[in-house]
Amino acid sequence: MLRPVLRVLVTALAVAAALAAGGEAEAPPGALPGFWPDPGETTSTLRPDGAWETGSGGVRVVLVPLDDDARWEWLSANAGAGADPFSPRPGSESQYLSFVLAIANDSRGIVMFNPSRIWLQSDDVDIDIQRPLDLATIQAAWRHLDAEMPPAYEKAASGLLEGETLLHGGDVRQGLLVFRRPRGDPRSFTLSVPMTTGAGEPVELRAAYLEAERAERKRAKQEADSRSRKNKQKKEEAPP
Repeated sequence: MLRPVLRVLVTALAVAAALAAGGEAEAPPGALPGFWPDPGETTSTLRPDGAWETGSGGVRVVLVPLDDDARWEWLSANAGAGADPFSPRPGSESQYLSFVLAIANDSRGIVMFNPSRIWLQSDDVDIDIQRPLDLATIQAAWRHLDAEMPPAYEKAASGLLEGETLLHGGDVRQGLLVFRRPRGDPRSFTLSVPMTTGAGEPVELRAAYLEAERAERKRAKQEADSRSRKNKQKKEEAPP
């Protein structure tokens, strides 16, 4: 039987893959609206299915990117939500970047994890550093509009990762991370998920993304360079 952490990740990835199949064929697995994964800029592993993964000392961390439709599917299935507070208005572009984060502690020690230490930084002229949204931030935004947040939105917000957590051996923690889309038109952004094992060892997952057009040009150049190296090697190995 699949562990809960694996079941939710399989579901999220299946939704994302099905949605990507109907979009641009060139976009790689794990692409977000306007951004592609850039695995060359981080030591974390980008899996073939588009999820990021890292681990150390018996701790496994997996990060699954979600588009708007996949986020709604996840909230509906895992938080019992009847509405998505982050859904874009009809005809408008997505204003948020969303991920499912899962942490599995298979060690004998305790893992200390606090979502408030997670950060997303855009790498543009005006550096924009963000923390994941929480229920209090969403409620404050509604109060700013002199309105009360709908109960359906509060239920959806229960799926967000919040509060410091101690994961004992065998524990799994999973939930949604949502960030406001970086201001302006950033070239790239990095998402950092740090935590500490019971032995005091730091574990950090880093996911790097590049603006889609730049990422496509970068991938095309890498593929061209790879073909060139292979052709050169064939010529060198060919008999005189």
